[in-house]
Amino acid sequence: MDYRDREQRLVTLLSTLTAAGKARWARRSIEPEFAYCIAGGDLFLFELSQGDQPYAPSEPPAGITGDCGGIKFLWLEGLPGWDELLTLIHAAPFREGAYTEIYQQASEALITRLESVVDANG
Repeated sequence: MDYRDREQRLVTLLSTLTAAGKARWARRSIEPEFAYCIAGGDLFLFELSQGDQPYAPSEPPAGITGDCGGIKFLWLEGLPGWDELLTLIHAAPFREGAYTEIYQQASEALITRLESVVDANG
């Protein structure tokens, strides 16, 4: 599978989950280049970049990197999923409270999953 297919599939899923209210997004004004999303108990971190230049919110990004549980994703302008992901990121609210809620929910989901593994192995 081409990595671009994987990235497109991820964006399509996140878009569908967001529209259904099953994915939540947030951004922090102190880190405008980052967007956080929780879906299915997993925390996704997206970073907007402008190549080797420091991020400037007034300038368009040249790339987006994503990370979920150590799995890396990459989108470049013009590739499949770029516009859709950029729309999702730009729609994320700049609210510290929303970020805190997402982070706490993801932390709790991780701990609950690990506890279920321990319980299953008795």
